[in-house]
Amino acid sequence: MSQQIVKLRCPNPLCQHIVGVKRPDKPGRYKLTCPRCGTKIPLVVQDTNFPGPQPPVPPTPPTPPSPPSPPVPNNMFQQPKETKGDFLKGAMMSIPCAFGCGYVHREIPLQVGQNMFQCPTCKGRTIYQARDKTKYIKPGEYQAFRGKLTMLRRGWFNKEFKLNPGSNIVGRYDSDPSGNSDISISDDPSMSRRSIDIRVEHSDVNGYMFQLRVLRATNPVLVNHEPLMPGEDFALNFGDSIILGKTQFRFDKDV
Repeated sequence: MSQQIVKLRCPNPLCQHIVGVKRPDKPGRYKLTCPRCGTKIPLVVQDTNFPGPQPPVPPTPPTPPSPPSPPVPNNMFQQPKETKGDFLKGAMMSIPCAFGCGYVHREIPLQVGQNMFQCPTCKGRTIYQARDKTKYIKPGEYQAFRGKLTMLRRGWFNKEFKLNPGSNIVGRYDSDPSGNSDISISDDPSMSRRSIDIRVEHSDVNGYMFQLRVLRATNPVLVNHEPLMPGEDFALNFGDSIILGKTQFRFDKDV
C-alpha cells in the first residue's frame, strides 16, 4: 500500500496555502512549515492509518494599518529660504532642504556665493552660500624660533605643547594608546580623535616653517576664526588662533 498523502491548509489567514505531505508512519504530533509564508502547521497523527484531527488554530489578529504619513506641503510658490551650513566650492556637499521636509540634496557647488536648488520632495527652493577653499599663503620667510601650541584655559593655567620637526598630530584622547595622537586632549569630546597635523620643517640655515593640515573635523576647525575643511592647509605664523571642537590654542614662539 502506497503511503497516503495528507493535505493541510496553512493557518495564516493571509496565506491559506494547501500543503501536501506524506502521512507519517508513526503516531505523534508534528509541525510542518508552510513553504509560502513560513507559518508552522500542526499535524496530529493518532494512528498509522489516518491523520488525527487538527487542533483549532486561533485566528491571527489583523495587523493594524500604519498611520498615513502627513502630506508633504507644496512649497513651489513659497519664497526661497536659505539653509545654514559650511559649503565648499568644488567639493561634494550634503545640503538640507530649508523647508524642513527631510530631503538632503547632494551637489558640488560650482560657484562661490549664492547657489540654489529646488527640492524634489516639497518643491521649495533652497538657497545656500558656498565659499572657496582657504588659500594657502606661504610665509615670507622661515621663522628663527621653534614653535609650540598653547592651550588657553579659563580659570586654569595655560598648557603648552612643543612641536617637534616632522608630523605633530593633534586630537582627542583615546583610551586605546595605539589610537592616540601626538598631542592628546582629554577633556573635549567634541574634538576629532585625529583632528589636525602640524608639519614642522627645519633647516639649519633658514630655521623653521610650520604648516597646518586638517585631517578630520567632527566640528569645523577654525584658524583665525576662519573654517577649514578636511584636506585644507594653512601656513602658521606666531600668534595664530586655532580652535578644535571647544578647545582654543594659540601658536606661539618656543623660547
